[in-house]
Amino acid sequence: MANPDLVPIVQMTVELDGFLMRLPVSSTLFQKHPEALGRVIVKEWQDAKARADAALIELRPEVLAFARLMEQQLRANDHKPGWKHDSADALIDRLNQELDELADAVDEWPQSRILNGTERVGKEAADVANFAMMLADICGALA
Repeated sequence: MANPDLVPIVQMTVELDGFLMRLPVSSTLFQKHPEALGRVIVKEWQDAKARADAALIELRPEVLAFARLMEQQLRANDHKPGWKHDSADALIDRLNQELDELADAVDEWPQSRILNGTERVGKEAADVANFAMMLADICGALA
């Protein structure tokens, strides 16, 4: 004899605005009240989106601005094949080259502030960070 206190729970995967959610739902509830499913999905989606938005809000303004610089530099190089098949040694070599370029940009910065020296420092710093990110990626540290 089945225990009437046990409610069958099923996992439901829902996609809403490109956002995937796994919801544990009571099959009994939705058999009796199918209109409740939409409300549950919308509420879960709103809660998940709020959690994702809160995580973004916690980024410091400098980190967000720097991440944008990194993305700009990556997009400027989209014509290149990417880093997924590069070796760690090759990326370290490129990182060191970019670090030298950053050091040069910083050395020249006081004299070249009027001539885009600040912009160059930002781009070179983003390049250094991008190569560090690429290393972390191929080593599995971003998974």
